[in-house]
Amino acid sequence: MSPPITYFPAYVGLFASLLLGVTCNAYLDIEYGSFGAEVLLWAIAFGLSLGIAWRQRGEVGENGEFAQKVGVVIAVLATFVIFMPMWGMPRAGLYLLAGLQAATNCVTVNRRKFRLGLLASAVMVMFATAHYRADWTMLFYLVPYIFAVVFTLVAEQVSTRAATGLAHSGGGQALAIIAASTCILGLAFVLYSATPQVSRLSMFWKYGQPTDIARLKAGDHGSDGGKLLKGGSSGGDEASDLNGGDGRTGQGDQDIANGGIDGPSGPGYRESSRWPTLAEMRDAAKRPGMPRWQSRSIESVAEVLENIQLQAVPLMKPLQDLLDRVGDYCSGKKDELLKWLAWLIALALLIAAWFLARETRGLQWLRMNFDYLRFGILGWRAHGNAGALQLYHAAERLFALHHVERGSGQSAREYLVNVQRVHYNLHEDSAELIALFERARYGKLALPDTEVERMRALYRRMYRQV
Repeated sequence: MSPPITYFPAYVGLFASLLLGVTCNAYLDIEYGSFGAEVLLWAIAFGLSLGIAWRQRGEVGENGEFAQKVGVVIAVLATFVIFMPMWGMPRAGLYLLAGLQAATNCVTVNRRKFRLGLLASAVMVMFATAHYRADWTMLFYLVPYIFAVVFTLVAEQVSTRAATGLAHSGGGQALAIIAASTCILGLAFVLYSATPQVSRLSMFWKYGQPTDIARLKAGDHGSDGGKLLKGGSSGGDEASDLNGGDGRTGQGDQDIANGGIDGPSGPGYRESSRWPTLAEMRDAAKRPGMPRWQSRSIESVAEVLENIQLQAVPLMKPLQDLLDRVGDYCSGKKDELLKWLAWLIALALLIAAWFLARETRGLQWLRMNFDYLRFGILGWRAHGNAGALQLYHAAERLFALHHVERGSGQSAREYLVNVQRVHYNLHEDSAELIALFERARYGKLALPDTEVERMRALYRRMYRQV
């Protein structure tokens, strides 16, 4: 079974990830003025359901199962009564997924269900960013979503580590979450920056899935108010206006399939991977239904960029001259620089491989699986006490790779307490195996082969469950 999650910050992170995922979809219809109400309703649904899960402290109870059944019924009814008439497919299916996830939150008490919740949030975000009404202003919710997902994954790991006694103080756990989140996102940014791109703001290839998030200009596809004209024209052709421009009539999400967008290389497509101009940013801040805080933020960013441009004008000429001189120098020593770059890349790969091997403990993983092949499957073990010791040490190596390492001064009983704390589902099996080990290690008589074979059966079962 999957390890339980009882760490409150992990539930906070999952709540933020799910809420931001559904917020990205609600943002597609921001011009209708119900954005705040929709987000509030989903916040209540996710908050209540995750609160029920957290109060169960790692074990699903009757209250959680009952709340899940009620949530499923509400989600299905809302789909047929609200979602289908208002949005149609596939948007109604997306909100059905969100409703079912809210119901599943009531029994989200272990790592497996946590990961499924994050997967559901990722599906919601990908659906929203691929929509034709998505544009650069959605980054106000997309960027925090990335931070929330990383925060949730790190908090879930901290929860597991804390259960083994490796993390003690709440301040230390919070610092570990912040440090790990910063390092992961910083490394991702560095890797993305070092990857060849069409441009620094381009996140897609022209033959792949188009999205206005990448072009940073939703108006190219007529996303103002949901109107989408064939051939990319900007007005006049009523025959090509889909449902009068109302994205909530059940057909607004099907206009791509109906010919509204002719594909990434068709007449309605204009590749413009650039940051919006100051005028475009100020126009976006005035959109109907835009939250006041977001409008003010966009206007503030526009003012800052305008001041930077004014201050940077006198510096551009000498900076350009410096870049030209650096380019001339590098072109003259191109071969030598490429050689040094190749050595640096090789060194970086070696260091990364060393860190990866240390983190994943590849040799220990191979030894653990060899133990299972030798003792668990083939049954190649010694007889009597020697075989019992072999199986016990194989179980130690199994748990060492699953968050429980035996300290140098720990007794078998102290080690058993740590194993049962992390892998509570193995409470009886681990206790019986260590009891047999103690008889073989400290007893006066040799352990019969029948009991050694019992240790082998316990080891096989624990391997499969871990």
